Parts: sequence; structure tokens; C-alpha cells
Amino acid sequence: TISTLEAVRLFMFTEKTAFVIAADESMIRYAVKKHFPDVINENKINAGDTFADKYLEKLIQVPFRIPALGEVEACIYIMLLMVGSALPENNAQYVELCKEGLSRIQKPWNVECFTVEDVRTILKDDYSECADEVLIATQICHLLAENTDGNPRKIKRFLNMLLLRYKIAQNRGFGEELELTVLAKMMLAEYYIPVFYKKLPEHLDKDGKWKEVSEILVNIENSIEKEKVIDNQECWYDLNEIGKWITSEPSITDKDLRPYYYACKEKIDYFSGISDENDLSEIVDLLFSDEMIIAGEIDTLKSLTNQKAEMIFDVVAQKIIETGKFDTKPKGVDGLFILVQNKSDLREKLVNFVDTIPADKVGVWVTTGWDRALPKKCAERKLLDQYLDKLKKSGSTTMRNALKNIKEN
Repeated sequence: TISTLEAVRLFMFTEKTAFVIAADESMIRYAVKKHFPDVINENKINAGDTFADKYLEKLIQVPFRIPALGEVEACIYIMLLMVGSALPENNAQYVELCKEGLSRIQKPWNVECFTVEDVRTILKDDYSECADEVLIATQICHLLAENTDGNPRKIKRFLNMLLLRYKIAQNRGFGEELELTVLAKMMLAEYYIPVFYKKLPEHLDKDGKWKEVSEILVNIENSIEKEKVIDNQECWYDLNEIGKWITSEPSITDKDLRPYYYACKEKIDYFSGISDENDLSEIVDLLFSDEMIIAGEIDTLKSLTNQKAEMIFDVVAQKIIETGKFDTKPKGVDGLFILVQNKSDLREKLVNFVDTIPADKVGVWVTTGWDRALPKKCAERKLLDQYLDKLKKSGSTTMRNALKNIKEN
């Protein structure tokens, strides 16, 4: 390293000559200190660190440090990588998705994450080929972006390892025991909370389940409501370390975590950037409440502007998608039905939202309860009928039987 830099110095005064040095600054500092270990200052004190700084200042005339990706930019990058793992690089719709991603990050002060509906709209018919990957990217992007400090190399390495481990598990015959989103969550713990990750197997029951999860989640919820800090000095885990991880989707409550350890066995705010819309978060919370509670706030929903109603719809829909569980009616769906019932402009968005749920994962709940949000004579009802027709072909066996019984009755 030093020999190369010293060679560069020979040409420093040559006209029309410039060198671009792409390097890890900390490694250059290390090389300088190792090469000049006995440098002393005027007080005859070893000045290794100071000398390394001066060396770089004298050699590098225009320093430029590549800025890290912001969280939203990183989320866009993760989405593109995950979709790219399922679609060929030259796929026309994937190329359009990449262009849209680039156009968004060109204005980082006003950038927005990809929602599932965004991706589905751009990919069109190709969406079905990467629906699972889109859901995974949606669920892990914020946690992964935060833990990798927006470093593209770290992000790509993590996703490569995630997909490789999942494929190996499938080839070894226990892929059906794994949920890719849970595997990603466990790998986040492995990479970024290693002490906790190594201790966790000692606290699993005979079925591989971590029974403390429910209690921890309740404690976190109570502490947030009461604005108190939980004293967990006697616990084997540090709640400050695992708080964000354990509360993020997907949930690991009642999950057998043993297959995930085996697969990894190699060795022993609602409205981002919208500070003046704080009142909307309360309405989002409302739509995840019971129907009786929502019914008492109908006037509030009716008073919303169309723009605010659409914002709230998008946030609730996105949070439902992030859960990754659709076999039973997810919390928030009834809230969306009631919102659309009072804001008819959102009818088409409601059908499009449900259509983003993979046909083979949605439960029979999707066949009922539509009349209040989509009256039988409205135009959007035809879109719903088209969706149900798709379920007759692509839905689970239980779904196809349920639709058959509905038709017969």
C-alpha cells in the first residue's frame, strides 16, 4: 500500500496528471502506522495517529466520502435485489421497476419506499412470479437497512446468504419447515445481536418454542403506554438490544425455531417524512381496533379529506401485508372495510389491496363481508368477481371448496 502511494507521489507535479484512489481510509491509516512505527513528534512522543492524518492530508488533495444510503433508499435497494432474485435481469417490467427506483432516489429528500401495490402495478403480469420476494423485502427492509447502516455491500451479502440458506434447506428436504421471512428475522439476530442469538437455544422448550415472547411483547406494550423504562437487569437478554427486533414482523410467537438454527448451522412511525400529520396515526390505530370501537368514530372517518383517507388506507394496507399471515382475517381488514364504506373513492384500492395477497395463502374470510364496502351494484364489484374467479383456479383446496359451496347455495 505504501509503495503504491509513494509511487503516486512521484507524479504529483506532472502536468495534466491525476490519480483517483478508491480505498478504505481506515486501512490506509493502518498501513501508514505499520510502515512508520517509530515516528515521533517534537516532544519525542510516538505520533503514529497524527502522522497518518498528516500523510493523508498531504497526499489526498480532494477527499470525497461516498455517503451511506438512507433508510428509505436502502429499502428501495432491498426491494430491487429481492425482485431481481426472481426475475431475469433483462425482464422488461423489472427494468421499469429499476428505473422507477432510480428516479425515486434522485430526490433523497422526498423519497418514498416501494409499497406492494407500487411493485404490483409496475410488474403487471410478472408480479405473480416474485410475490413472495416482494413480501419478504417489505417485511425485513427497515430492520436490515438500520442494522447495515445503509451499506450496499452488507445488504447484498445478507440477502445472498438468506436466499442461499433457504435454497439449501429446500434441497436438504426441510424447506417446508421454514418460512423465508422468519429465516430472515433469525439471521438478523445472528448477524446483529450475536450474544442473544447464541443464548436463545438454551431457552427454547422441547418443541423449539420461545415461550417468553408473549410476556416480553406485553411488557414492551405496557412500557410504551405508561412511558416507563423496563428494568430487566435480571433477564438473560438485553431488552434495549432485542426490542425492535422482537416487535418487528414476522412474529415468532409459537414458532419452532429449531429448523432456523439448523439452516444457519455453519459454526459453533406511520408516516415517514410527514410531521404535520400526527393526527392520522391515531386513525390508523383506530382501524386496527374492534368494529364496535370503530363504529363510534364514524363521523371522524367521514370528515377525512380524500387525500388523508387514501394515506390512511395505504398505511393500514401496508401494515397488514407486512404481517405475512392471511389464512385468517388479519387485524385491520374490517377497519379498511368500514373506511371504504364511508369513502367510496377507495373501492378500487380495496380490491387491488386484496389482489396483492398471494392466492394460495389467503383464507376463506376473503369470500364474505364485502357488501358494506362494495355494494353489489357498484362498478368495482366486477373487479371483486374477477378476483374470486382467480381464486377458483389458483386458491388453496379449502378456498376452492368454499367458493364452490357459495355458488351452489
